[in-house]
Amino acid sequence: MAMSMKHKVNLSLSLTLAGLTLAIIIIVGLNFRSYGVQSAIDKATVISELVRDGLTVHMVNGIMDKRHYFIDRIEKSKNIESIWVVRAKSVSDQFGVGFEDEKARDAIDASVIAKNQAIHEVLGEMEDRVSLRVTIPYSASIECLDCHKANKNDVLGVVSMRFDISDVRYNGMMTVIRIAALSIFVLALIVWAANRGINRYMLLFEALGEAITKGHDGNFSSRIETTLKDEGGTLANLLNSLYESLSETIRHIDSKITILIGGTHEANENPLVRTSRIVDGLVDIYKFKRTIEADRNRNEVYQHVLKVIEGRAGHNDFAVYEITQATGKAVKLHSTHEKWFCSIESDPSLCEECRALRSNTNVYSDEFANVCERFVDESGERAYLCIPYRLSADLSLLIHIVTNGNESLTKIKTQLPMLTNYLEAARPVLESNYLMGILQESNFHDGLTGLYNRKFLDEFIDHITRQATRTKASYSLLALDIDHFKMVNDTYGHDVGDVVIKGLADTLMSSIREADVAVRAGGEEFLVLLLNASEEGAIMVAENIRTRFEAYAFSAAGSALHKTVSIGISNYPSDADGMWRAIKCADVALYRAKDTGRNRVIRFTAEMLPSTDEEF
Repeated sequence: MAMSMKHKVNLSLSLTLAGLTLAIIIIVGLNFRSYGVQSAIDKATVISELVRDGLTVHMVNGIMDKRHYFIDRIEKSKNIESIWVVRAKSVSDQFGVGFEDEKARDAIDASVIAKNQAIHEVLGEMEDRVSLRVTIPYSASIECLDCHKANKNDVLGVVSMRFDISDVRYNGMMTVIRIAALSIFVLALIVWAANRGINRYMLLFEALGEAITKGHDGNFSSRIETTLKDEGGTLANLLNSLYESLSETIRHIDSKITILIGGTHEANENPLVRTSRIVDGLVDIYKFKRTIEADRNRNEVYQHVLKVIEGRAGHNDFAVYEITQATGKAVKLHSTHEKWFCSIESDPSLCEECRALRSNTNVYSDEFANVCERFVDESGERAYLCIPYRLSADLSLLIHIVTNGNESLTKIKTQLPMLTNYLEAARPVLESNYLMGILQESNFHDGLTGLYNRKFLDEFIDHITRQATRTKASYSLLALDIDHFKMVNDTYGHDVGDVVIKGLADTLMSSIREADVAVRAGGEEFLVLLLNASEEGAIMVAENIRTRFEAYAFSAAGSALHKTVSIGISNYPSDADGMWRAIKCADVALYRAKDTGRNRVIRFTAEMLPSTDEEF
């Protein structure tokens, strides 16, 4: 578990102060020892001088034989374990060797006599009893030369002493203990005071860290409370003000985004990340809208819409249908599955029974078991949703997404608000293209019969020719003209004439295939383009039109009116290398039918052509 900043600071401060205290105790202990030893040395020096002066007095008074009483008296002084005097060789040579104990006892005595340098040494420092051995030389002064045969500063002897300095060590230890106890007390007091002073700042730092961590995750609800009145309090107030402003701004952005795109979001989602994601999505929608606005027709727009749906559907199957109010049928725009799961695939006329289209609401399979009876799933493991989207009063889309279970379905649901925004962006473009298509269709259709008009022929005949050349297709062309039509208008009026024209148009539409084209070329003249029809088939269709129209009874002035039609047939490209020329060939055959008695079908032959192209 990580240590908090407060504990780290307190630990660092305690260790630092403890280190300083320990250093002080060690220094004091060492200095106290040095002071005790030095005091003993100083005392030995004084005693040494006292012994020298005492011995000088004994010599002057002629009582040198009593000197051991003097030495013994000094030896009984406090802390002196032993004291002895050692004569130098020059003194022994002049005055005799003296007492037995006045000879050099060890190498230290000999070294001091030889080098004229004092030596002190601590003995038994690791034992219970500690001694200080001090050996000090006494040198000849001017006054000494009166009695001694020596030169000035010659060593006349040494004074060696052993002091008991155990009390120095004891006193030092006690002093160190007292200092340590006092230091520990002071250390604790300092730590307590520092902790009390620092604690408020540590609490502030912890609160700041927690607030900033939450802020990093998009949660700006934290507010810092502190009793500090200095810069720390100012910092807390500034952060509180900043978070309050950010919270209010994010709430405002959320409300606007909800209005803009609808839907909901996860409660724990970082609002900054969510806002960034949504803004990116809106930018993508803007780019999408700019793209489809440049599309030439509705099919191109649909291709871009399908790309969006594919991206939102992921790896799930989906199908998209276009439903027009006029037909009430569904036209499949795309399907990822060869055999779709909905019966609307096999019978588009079932649109009126589609639950989603009927209620104009989304249908989810996880909301109610078998909610849609039209959905067919042999595995029984798939989930689905149906999304109806009305582009205009006459045009709608039906989006059907099938997933491998409810979990995938739940994920798809989260994509619906953004998908709806894409559809909203596409709606005006699709509606405009749809209306333009209707307008274009009306421009290319005859108002009376609903057939294509001459303008369509002029606009698209070259396109049809190129397509036929590319696909190696052929067209049989039927040129039709109602026999003696002017008489109908003159006798019964134009209303009856319109009925007759519409009757022929109905006959044409019921006699040809969906791939064929019927055109009202003008007045009572018509043109039919039969795709890839054989010569026999073209003649059969023409005869069928002729006989059916002949049998058609029109009501005119209370009586039945029968009319006939003459038909000329040609073929592209066998009769002509151009579509317009083939149409002219059909007209030539039509005129031959007129000239040879009307109410008949004539197949064009080359012999019918005029002698020159100019005349043709």
